[in-house]
Amino acid sequence: MAGNHRFAANVTQRHDFMTEREILVSHQHPFATVLGCADSRAAPEHIFDTGLGELFTVRVAGNFVTDNELASLEYAVAVLGTPVVMVLGHDSCGALSAAVKAIQENATFPGKIQGLAQAFKPSVNKVLKAPGPLLANAIAQNVIDTVARLKHEPGLLRDAVARGKLGIVGGVYRLHSGVVELIT
Repeated sequence: MAGNHRFAANVTQRHDFMTEREILVSHQHPFATVLGCADSRAAPEHIFDTGLGELFTVRVAGNFVTDNELASLEYAVAVLGTPVVMVLGHDSCGALSAAVKAIQENATFPGKIQGLAQAFKPSVNKVLKAPGPLLANAIAQNVIDTVARLKHEPGLLRDAVARGKLGIVGGVYRLHSGVVELIT
């Protein structure tokens, strides 16, 4: 989280990418894995002020997990040995906004976007009556639900958590401040 503190304070480190590239040609040893949203405003490498090879990132709209994303997370943990996975949501997430609109306004979306919006409905439904802004609550609930799934779904991640080799946490990136707020 030290890198996020630097990022939020606008005192990021300068990275020598040429040297980093040369060192990383034959191997990578990321210290963490981040499952984040594909949103261009929420790039984990910047948010955490990291250089090349320091984070293993999996990005998809709404930080949603299918078997493909799960396989990537398992690779990071089982092969690369990252000891922590962070599920990272962010303010103003378009994917969660679509799910909220689908529920509140019965909105429909073109192509595969409709299916993605449907996938977030369980998280949105859990917070429909909660105090506070629905979208913000849905974003946080989606992170909480995804962390729970990763911890409890049978497989490599659950086993690594049970052996004490892996921690899985959730956070929400605040666009205005640049701060990642841990919520799990």
